[in-house]
Formats: sequence, structure tokens, C-alpha cells
Amino acid sequence: MAYRTRRKCQKLTSFIVCKPDLSVRFIDTFKGYGLFANTFIRKGTHIGNYEGELISEKEGNRRLNKNEENKGSGSYLFFFKEKGKTLCIDATQSDCKARYINDDHRSPNSKVVAEKDATLAIYTIKDIPPDTEITFNYGDPSVYWRKIQLNICHQLRDLL
Repeated sequence: MAYRTRRKCQKLTSFIVCKPDLSVRFIDTFKGYGLFANTFIRKGTHIGNYEGELISEKEGNRRLNKNEENKGSGSYLFFFKEKGKTLCIDATQSDCKARYINDDHRSPNSKVVAEKDATLAIYTIKDIPPDTEITFNYGDPSVYWRKIQLNICHQLRDLL
């Protein structure tokens, strides 16, 4: 069967599942890398799962603190709740492209859904044009880059 798309498609019993065409690109020294749509992606599309080592909340916090001590090293820890228990997926050693999805608390274009068996599925929440960065709201207002962005905005406002 021939497909007229650049997306990777897989035929399953009675329907075809297509994975969106995504690429990891360097953005700048502040953000680092990001995940981008190479082709148009429709709202509601499953773009992948956040995959890595499943660890406890305690171990996740230990690794997070270790990353913060080594300033400049990236963190690919994703904390979530399952059945009332906080767990963490560490994607540091994973080749999962989803680990490059950056935070956007103002206008994200995707969301993470905790599904059964500690699977974190990522779905688009709006249509995404080609060459657009994939983002979701990390949900933590205390992350350091939001404080840096807010500080820069205040400095610019004071200059004007």
C-alpha cells in the first residue's frame, strides 16, 4: 500500500495510524532545543508519549536537586499523579523526542494526559502549522525561566 504523506504510517487491522512529522531543533542558548512540527498537525492529534525511566517522587526530587546544583544541565523530569501517588518519568537517557517540548504557560498548543500504566500521552489542543514549536504548560509557576522572563519584562517596562 502506498502512502502520499511524509508522515510515518502504520496499518493496524482496520485503520491507519499516522505519526506526525516532528524534528528537534536548536532555538537559542536560553531555551536550548525544542520540538517542531515539520508539517501541519490537526487539533486532537496524538503526537507521542513522554518516555523514560519511571521513578518515585523522592528519587525524582533527588535528581532535580542534583541538576540544579549543576547549573546549565538540562532536566527531563516529569512529575505526575497516578492513583493518588506522585511519580516521575526521567527522560534524561531516553531518545524520546517529547523530552524537547518546552514550556508555554500563555498559549500552549499541546497537553499531556496521564493514561493507564503511567503512560504520559501528548495531544495537540489546537491546529499546528508547519515550522511551529510544540509546547505545553508545565503547570509549575515557580520554574526559574518564568521568573527570569518576568524580571526581563519588568526591566524593559522600567526603561520605557
